[in-house]
Amino acid sequence: MIDSERISRDVSRTGHWGNGDYELIISNDNDIDYVKMLVKKIYEMKG
Repeated sequence: MIDSERISRDVSRTGHWGNGDYELIISNDNDIDYVKMLVKKIYEMKG
C-alpha cells in the first residue's frame, strides 16, 4: 500500500484480532479524508 502519511501498518504476519491485512491509525478528522483517498486509489488499481 502506498501510504505517505504512514498511518497504516501491515499486520498480515502478526497475530491480531480483526479482519484484513492492514491496520489504520486514525488520530484526527484529516486522517479520515486521507484514508478515503487511499481506498479510492486501491479500488481504481484493482478495477
